[in-house]
Amino acid sequence: MMEPAVLKMDNLKSHKRFIKEVGKLTYLYKTTVYSYNLTDRLLSIAKKNKVEWKDMELDLGDPFYHKNTEKSRLKTIKDLSEIIFVRIVSALEVFMIDLIRDIFIITKEPFKKNSNEIHFKHAELLSTRSLTDIYNKIINKEMRSLSSGGYKDIIKYFKQHFNIDLGNFTPGNSKMEEYHDRRHLLVHRLGRTDQLYRDKYNTKHTLISVEESYLMDCVNDFREFSTLLLNQVIYHLKNDIKSPSSKKVIESKYKIDVEVLKDINYLNSQFEFWAGDEYAVLSDILDFKKEIAENKFELLISGKERQINSYISFIHNVDIPDYVDPTKRYQFAATKIA
Repeated sequence: MMEPAVLKMDNLKSHKRFIKEVGKLTYLYKTTVYSYNLTDRLLSIAKKNKVEWKDMELDLGDPFYHKNTEKSRLKTIKDLSEIIFVRIVSALEVFMIDLIRDIFIITKEPFKKNSNEIHFKHAELLSTRSLTDIYNKIINKEMRSLSSGGYKDIIKYFKQHFNIDLGNFTPGNSKMEEYHDRRHLLVHRLGRTDQLYRDKYNTKHTLISVEESYLMDCVNDFREFSTLLLNQVIYHLKNDIKSPSSKKVIESKYKIDVEVLKDINYLNSQFEFWAGDEYAVLSDILDFKKEIAENKFELLISGKERQINSYISFIHNVDIPDYVDPTKRYQFAATKIA
């Protein structure tokens, strides 16, 4: 029987980071434009009224590079809007990739659809202390590929792995593609259009820019788009993405009380041992561990009979240094509870 994936929605933090980043960039744009316009207006009034800056205890420095003209003001604001726009589009792509990483923490099921092979050397696998290293290599390889491919590859990935069609989201696929194409031209061609862009968007403009109204439309569209995407991800995690039961085989359960030496490591969850000819790790059978006093622990273990017996036998026969009195310094008891 299939069981719903275990959901921990607190892990979906990428959306909050994106909204915060867009807010910071919008604030930067508006406050900079306000400050620039205010400075420009102040300089115009000062020049008209022949104000002496020293009388106002202001030192503008020498030389003074501000060009107090309407043309200069508009160009500066245009340049600023382009820079902010490029950063916002990049932030959206980062959000989408980080959202995939968030999903990876919650469930691995959607990522099993990928048939790509990934190769490990023997040394890598034998040096791995946990699945963390393997998971890191898998997810980082996929995310690097998406970062290189850009927006189009990301939307394909969401469709393939999560059955989410981003092309249906507001403001629509054509407008979202235009945002990304414009960002590409601004970054790689300084805003000069190529024939592909002119044909695709039916324009004769050889140079594009970002007006304030366009920038604010982009901000609003991206906020709505990101919220729709987040809600769709949550919906699919709750309703569509299933994971097989990962319940382990339990043939017996034991409660173990043990007093240990400080240099003994067999209570570490990553402790490795042999159960006959089967390799095992304590985390496979460990359900609970609690330190009830200094160097005294209580454990609950469950699993296959062979693993349980091998681990208990190991603890019972563990070598104790000659300088330790086992009757006073070492205690061990294993009680079967199921």
